[in-house]
Amino acid sequence: AFGRFVRRGLVFSAYLFFYHWLATSSLFVAGEWRRLSMFALAGFGAFLVEALVDVVLTGRLIGGRLKHRLASVASDGAVFLSLIATGALLGLSYEAIGGWALAVAVLPYAFTAGAFRRLSQTKETYEQTLVALAQIPEVGGHTPIGHAARTNDLATAVAERIGVSPRDYERINYASFLHDIGRITLNEPSILRQGFTDVDLAGWGAEIVGETKYLEDVADIVRRQHEPFRSPGETSNPDLPLASRIIKVCSAYDESVHDMGFSPLEALERIHRGTVYDFDPDVVRELREVLERRGMLNQPATVTPGKPTRRSA
Repeated sequence: AFGRFVRRGLVFSAYLFFYHWLATSSLFVAGEWRRLSMFALAGFGAFLVEALVDVVLTGRLIGGRLKHRLASVASDGAVFLSLIATGALLGLSYEAIGGWALAVAVLPYAFTAGAFRRLSQTKETYEQTLVALAQIPEVGGHTPIGHAARTNDLATAVAERIGVSPRDYERINYASFLHDIGRITLNEPSILRQGFTDVDLAGWGAEIVGETKYLEDVADIVRRQHEPFRSPGETSNPDLPLASRIIKVCSAYDESVHDMGFSPLEALERIHRGTVYDFDPDVVRELREVLERRGMLNQPATVTPGKPTRRSA
């Protein structure tokens, strides 16, 4: 909450600064479009400041996180335009009708804000439903408790650092929650030893996810999450989605820590050894950066209750 308060305060101050600077400069000639142009440019400058402040507070100044944040700002263009239009309406009509300008401007703003709020609530409900579905394999004993949420946390953090687009970020967000949903087809985890592989389970999970037309792209990510980064004689697999590579690395790391009992540093080294074929070395590098920023690499090993022995690496 404090971070959001600081960010909003700086953004509001930036808007006032940009508008005052534009108003006192000679960049615009007098005319009916002068003030509207100043509103728009000041708002655009404030949004850029918000992106930079967010990066400084939570990530690195240059690179993927800045790219991701700027893309997120651009994706909110409809919200941006509605706010700027409302502010411009209030500013331009105040001199003509005085206090009534507030009522004139508030009505369209209220309708727009209400529409976006309902959209936000719908998306939040949708994500909560996915979170609930992701817990079914955990309750059934097929994956460690909290595995889906932890994988999602790491995958989205890595995606931000890489600088994926808002649409790809949303796909990674959903796919990382649902990547193990295919395990609900198992009645007993020991069935895995009877011939079924993780690839089979991923395919079944993709069929479940793909039943929802909106999640067809997510289903493809889930289906291909166990494919190796490269095969012998290849530099990489260019057809393998980046989202699948990210989920593969983050899921393997979490299983190493919370299922096999490795320490975070040991788990990361285990992942590093797999970069020869299985894991994307760029994704592994970004995962290391995330873990280092969170101070997790120096934590001791923990063993999941009921699994006191460490499996072989």
